[in-house]
Amino acid sequence: MTNQRNMSIDILKCIAIFSVIGVHFILNTANSIVVNSNIDIAIFLAYRQFFIICVPLFILTTGYLNIKKEPTKKYYKNILPIIGIYFFYSILSLIFRNTFMQESISIIDGVRLIFTFQAIPYAWYINMYLGLYVLIPFLNKIIKNSSKKEFELFILVILVVSILPATWNNFSTFLGYSNMIPLPNFWTGIYPIAYYIIGAYIKSYSFSMKKNYYYLLIAIFIYGAAIGTNYIYSDIGNISNAVKDYSSLFILIQSVCLFMLILNKKKSFKIFRPFRPLITKVANCTLEIYLVSYIIDNFIYKFFKSFIFTNTIEDYLFALPIVVSVFTISFLLVFFLKSIKKVIIDKFKSERNKYLTKQNKATTGII
Repeated sequence: MTNQRNMSIDILKCIAIFSVIGVHFILNTANSIVVNSNIDIAIFLAYRQFFIICVPLFILTTGYLNIKKEPTKKYYKNILPIIGIYFFYSILSLIFRNTFMQESISIIDGVRLIFTFQAIPYAWYINMYLGLYVLIPFLNKIIKNSSKKEFELFILVILVVSILPATWNNFSTFLGYSNMIPLPNFWTGIYPIAYYIIGAYIKSYSFSMKKNYYYLLIAIFIYGAAIGTNYIYSDIGNISNAVKDYSSLFILIQSVCLFMLILNKKKSFKIFRPFRPLITKVANCTLEIYLVSYIIDNFIYKFFKSFIFTNTIEDYLFALPIVVSVFTISFLLVFFLKSIKKVIIDKFKSERNKYLTKQNKATTGII
């Protein structure tokens, strides 16, 4: 009997990829939208904090799904399709940049951009993920050989050396304490490991609060606290990021609470069952959607900036239709490209089988 897919995880992946595209709205409009009032600041901060859980959800899901992976040849061979997808969409993006965006990128420069993860400006995540992928089996060995108490201590240590300094040092700058009690921050860049091992812990030791809505209440509280903190230290022309981003304790708590809320809502997803095939398809190609969305973003935002945007916070009224459009078009394009790939592979296999059959007949003397 085959294991049934976890619909909660598929929904989390769909939320994560949608949130990535949501965050990219800020990336594509930040330099053009003029913030003229405190209300403008509040709208911006509320929007950003809503979608900032994108990358944490992906890494938590990675930890949840990969806890049993071991350092085998088969495991490391499975990285090749990921690299292949990255190369394909990098080449596609370079062609797009040379034509539609009228950049002059030579073949040599293109190769350099691919290997430095700059062919697609969004590809920093691939750079991070490949490193995490290599480490996963060895992180799993540490986890496997640890008691529950040691596992929890491991999480605490990772949080202390990565998440806590990134949160406190950035926040303390706004309080004026940065020169008095800064925390060592050399290891803040390993925050992906923090999210991974928390996801692995959730998988290893199933737990939940007595009332599942507590997760929602905590997430809403942290959401409001993060917005409020940034708002306090913001002013016109200078929007604060005191809370920090993915390496922030605020973002970690908000993301974990949402992760647990969705994970424990399996019985509540009956309404989504008719859409399960679509949800599964989206969940299976989040990487491709992420990479191709760079191309779609350039078309969509060029249109809105040319004909609709006013370069004020009112442009956020178009955020939802833009994000939905980019998400939908990216998915359809990926689905189309994968369909073509399948046709080509099936045709190749068919021709190969015909050739082998013909060769077998020739060797046996059958005409």
